[in-house]
Amino acid sequence: MRLATTISRVGPSILLTATSESIAFLVGSLTPMPAVQIFSL
Repeated sequence: MRLATTISRVGPSILLTATSESIAFLVGSLTPMPAVQIFSL
């Protein structure tokens, strides 16, 4: 019960963080700068 309450409270924050990081690394891997591409992979 406590675990479900905790997950329901922090779940949206975790989802937003994971989504924004994934998008940032995707955009970084498409950047023409080699150093940024390597970092993003």
